[in-house]
Amino acid sequence: MTYSKHHLIISGMSCASCINKIEKALQKVEGVVEASVNLAEQTARIKTKTFVTDEQLIQAIQKAGYKAQTTYPHYVGSSNHHHDETIPSWPKTLIPAAAGFIFMLLEMLPELHAYHRSFGALESIITFIILLYAARPIYSSAIKALQNFSTTMDTLIALGVSAAWLYSTWAVLFMPHMPKQAAHFYFESALIILALINFGKILEARAKGKASSAIMALLALRPKTASRIKGGVEEQIPIENLQINDILRIRPGEKIPADGILVEGESYLNESLLTGESLPVHKKTGSRIIGGTLNETGTFLLQITAVGEKTILSEIIELVREAQNSKPPLARLADQVSSYFVPIVIITALITAATWFFIGPYPSWIYALTTSMSVLIISCPCALGLAVPMAITAGIGRAAQLGILIKQSETFQQAASLDILILDKTGTITEGHPYVTAVHTNIPNCLQLAASLEQHSEHPIAKAVLKKASENNLTLHPVESFAAISGWGITTKIQGSSYYLGNADWMEKNHLDNAFLEQGIHAAEEGRTPLYLADNKTVLGLIVIADPLKADTADVIHQLKALNIDIVMLTGDHTNVAASIAKAVNIKHFSAQMKPQDKLAYIQDLQKQGKKVGMAGDGINDAPALAQADVGFAVGAGADAAVQSAPVTLMKPSLLSVVNAIRLSRAVTRNMKQNLLGAFAYNIIAIPIAAGVLFPITEALLNPMIAAAAMALSSVTVVSNANRLRKFQ
Repeated sequence: MTYSKHHLIISGMSCASCINKIEKALQKVEGVVEASVNLAEQTARIKTKTFVTDEQLIQAIQKAGYKAQTTYPHYVGSSNHHHDETIPSWPKTLIPAAAGFIFMLLEMLPELHAYHRSFGALESIITFIILLYAARPIYSSAIKALQNFSTTMDTLIALGVSAAWLYSTWAVLFMPHMPKQAAHFYFESALIILALINFGKILEARAKGKASSAIMALLALRPKTASRIKGGVEEQIPIENLQINDILRIRPGEKIPADGILVEGESYLNESLLTGESLPVHKKTGSRIIGGTLNETGTFLLQITAVGEKTILSEIIELVREAQNSKPPLARLADQVSSYFVPIVIITALITAATWFFIGPYPSWIYALTTSMSVLIISCPCALGLAVPMAITAGIGRAAQLGILIKQSETFQQAASLDILILDKTGTITEGHPYVTAVHTNIPNCLQLAASLEQHSEHPIAKAVLKKASENNLTLHPVESFAAISGWGITTKIQGSSYYLGNADWMEKNHLDNAFLEQGIHAAEEGRTPLYLADNKTVLGLIVIADPLKADTADVIHQLKALNIDIVMLTGDHTNVAASIAKAVNIKHFSAQMKPQDKLAYIQDLQKQGKKVGMAGDGINDAPALAQADVGFAVGAGADAAVQSAPVTLMKPSLLSVVNAIRLSRAVTRNMKQNLLGAFAYNIIAIPIAAGVLFPITEALLNPMIAAAAMALSSVTVVSNANRLRKFQ
């Protein structure tokens, strides 16, 4: 069945209970398969059947009491891209703060005491006007929630601030009939509470913006125009008008507008923001160029192969967006707790007020008001709702900067707990660019036949044979049939005759006499790969392939072991080749001549033993194993099947990216746990203190203004802690 994906920006969310409300509203729409809302990014991603429209989804969100609009392919992030009415302006913070402090100072003047009631009436009017101006979004959100029979963090704030103003206004109106101790005003408290809450929201919004800075840097890679050559004339056009096969002139210092192939000239390109590679990469005729990279030196011509959403940069941004909206187990736990949080706080505030009113010291209603107001204001469901999404947003952004694309946020938790890492050999431990070192044969056209057989294969060894044939200017024969058996070899017909090309097992399986077996074994012992060519009777020749180790492999293996991860190499190559490679990089455990199904079974056996298994590979043969592993790391330069099968794609063909991915996953998981623990601990400790449990010891209650400051700081602390991941090294 075909599905559609929808991306929406949502305005008006204030806490985790909003997430649950919107997700439930979306899931009620007929045809919605999956809905995920991200509080940190203020976005929703919805998977639906094809008949569902954006308008239907927006209507469902609006009915739930929120605003929504469609996003576009260039969009990532929220606070920097659209106006969110839940983020207050500076005047809405400074005006109530100034008024509150002025009220506090004026009440200290003894000459005002004679006009206490008149002054209180003026304070009530001024406070009411300021609340209408500075707290309008809060009251609007609380009223909408009430209309939908739900509650949010804004409900708590609205109740607390309203209680302060209502009680104080009541005291003004009925001052002559109230005990002197009870005739106290809390107008300055209401104003300063509002100022602190608005200030906290501003700080939180700024911190959220920083968490998305890595993705914003990716967006900034797109130039607005390009120099197209058409009919011999060069013209500047918007990149939206580019088409496949257009020829562009790229000058030094320019960003690449789209993916393509370099067709004339050469240069060095800076790919650091896409791959994490700090050094410029040399590009020449035939080189693949990624859109968004920076041309540093020469001028060259580029033929476009992909534009718009089909470019690698757009696909990276799409992957990041999907990952940020996915939810790991810790996030789902936080959402479940948060959905019950606000109602529990309101009940707690009512119980607190009733307790102090009936058993508190005189004047009991003052104690009841102060404690219940503090309970409402100090509680912070927002910190719970942001604890995991902020860590995910910052972590995925930092991963993208390092050339690591993570498709699902739950990968962080899985990668953080890996016990064993399975490594493929070719293209993972070795360079993946093998070359022919020798040809042993008793026929003159051995290499020509082998290259003809390999011309339809994408395997690195096939490319090595074809390259050698090209260097010798050999003409390839057309093939009449072609069959590739993964892990064995290939068979085909040329001019009516059957030929076989592959490993020693492939020769034995087809009952072919192998006179070159001893030479092949000797080559394998030296770490090279033997490739046998045969007709339907006997082996005709041996082609020896060498694939050098990547320069940093041995060091990376050492770093992985330092992370307490066991390393196993699985390869389809000859046992002697595998042994030689394993010895060179200090891998103790390996298995050779492994077919794709063998690698899959090996991982399944480890998982049955309770092991958390990672798999790193770049070939089609690795796709089943990458999909089966708890975490699959696909080298981005490898086969598309491998990249699509793995939750982690490494833009750089180096195992160092695996080390970085695991270390970052541990840091993100640790950060999520710190944020959740801090948010839970804050509420568990703060709410009882606000309710007055320390009064028998201190004979003092928590000032509601201090409660407001604590609430604002709790969210800012969570977001700031998550932002530490942006500096992960």
